[in-house]
Amino acid sequence: MVRIFQVPVFIIFLLLAGCTSPLDYDDDEVAALVNGKEITIGELRFLYADDAVIESMEWAIMVELAKQEVKNMNLDPAGNMMAEAQQAQLMSLPPKSTENETEKSIREFAESQADKLGLNPEEYHQMYTEKINEQNAYIVTYLEEMLGEPKDDSVEEMRKYNKNADNLLDELVKENEEAIEIFIE
Repeated sequence: MVRIFQVPVFIIFLLLAGCTSPLDYDDDEVAALVNGKEITIGELRFLYADDAVIESMEWAIMVELAKQEVKNMNLDPAGNMMAEAQQAQLMSLPPKSTENETEKSIREFAESQADKLGLNPEEYHQMYTEKINEQNAYIVTYLEEMLGEPKDDSVEEMRKYNKNADNLLDELVKENEEAIEIFIE
């Protein structure tokens, strides 16, 4: 069941990628504080194209809140990490010669981000995949603790579960509104 949720979340991150443009902030500047935990511009720029950083702030805040909740509940997200074989497959950057549009998009994003960060595309893609896998594990652990697992993997059940998950994450943000400070626009 977990894989069904993890792969769409991974794809959502990739779809947020676009052409990069420079931000007016330094990487070490704090973009937001979430219950005292800093989210820096550099952390956001690592995960997102520069033109998607500000739009991605809400998701970054949700991830941080879910991570804090999982830690507060003394839960171990390791059980929701992708299996090694699945992670290894995702860590493999598609070849330059790929004809698949999704793979081309993944490759272009990795190349653009790697260039921006002074890394090689393969190195960036591996680091990115590890970070996304960690974030997914925290999100899924939180959702499973609060909602349980989906009853089955039917399309209707997954729609219902994802809607409940969205509502739960939105509620988590609302409950912590006073502990969230955003410093960029």
